[in-house]
Amino acid sequence: MLTDPRYHTNARRLENNDETNRIVEKWIAQLPREELLEKLDSYGVPVSPVMSIADIFENEQYKARENIVEVKHPRLGTIKVPGVVPKFEKTPGSIRSVAPDLGENNEAILNSLGFSGEEIQRFEEKNVI
Repeated sequence: MLTDPRYHTNARRLENNDETNRIVEKWIAQLPREELLEKLDSYGVPVSPVMSIADIFENEQYKARENIVEVKHPRLGTIKVPGVVPKFEKTPGSIRSVAPDLGENNEAILNSLGFSGEEIQRFEEKNVI
């Protein structure tokens, strides 16, 4: 490709976009991910891997930024959840509790809307809530 005039400029590469992509895809497929990332980085090519969930949970940067944090869950024990992003110096934020179980706050919410205990019980009996 270095000597082929079809690829000398970005405009020419775009004219031959399908072929350029095929060549690049074939080359990428031959290299292990880490070797590919190192090679591209060494040439100053902007690159970032597509991470799987497993990759994210093991990634040192995610850990250092507290993008995944552990919290206590009343039924599930210790679980990992997304952390607070972005982080601000004066108000960094934190996770203070896990989400409520389905329907856990029904009574309090319906009471605050003016429904009586009897009405809420009827809703439950009729499987409205």
